[in-house]
Order: sequence, then structure tokens, then C-alpha cells
Amino acid sequence: MLELRAVAPRWRYIMHSGEAWPAWPIIEQSIKDETPFAIDEINAMLKANQLQLQYLNIELFHHLWIRVSKSLNFHYHREAS
Repeated sequence: MLELRAVAPRWRYIMHSGEAWPAWPIIEQSIKDETPFAIDEINAMLKANQLQLQYLNIELFHHLWIRVSKSLNFHYHREAS
């Protein structure tokens, strides 16, 4: 697999690895490690009134994938659909 893409009505999420994709257990561990930090980021956004509750899950997963991508040297971004 070269690229992973998810398309939604408002956003496209695109991720690819600079090299070979790591094994799933490595990705899974990074997700487990980064989830608490992504949750903290979202909670801070909620407290600062920078995020509406209806977008909470979308933003949580977006912030999580930003963090996982950095930890595993993936290229990840989101763009408007």
C-alpha cells in the first residue's frame, strides 16, 4: 500500500509512509501511546471554546493521526473536500 485516504463530505484525510509501512503492532502501540495526548489537546480546545462538540470525534482522530504520523515518520494531512 502506498497511500491511505479517507474521504468525507467536508474533509479528505491522506497518509503515506516515507518508507515501508511498519507492522500493525507498531502502529497500534503508537496509537495507544499518543491517544492520551490527543485527548488532552481536544479538552484544551473545548475549554478555550475553540471546538464545537459536534466536531469532537473528527478533531480527536485528526489530532491523534497528526501525533502518530510524527512518531512513525508518516506524511499525514487533511484538506477540504
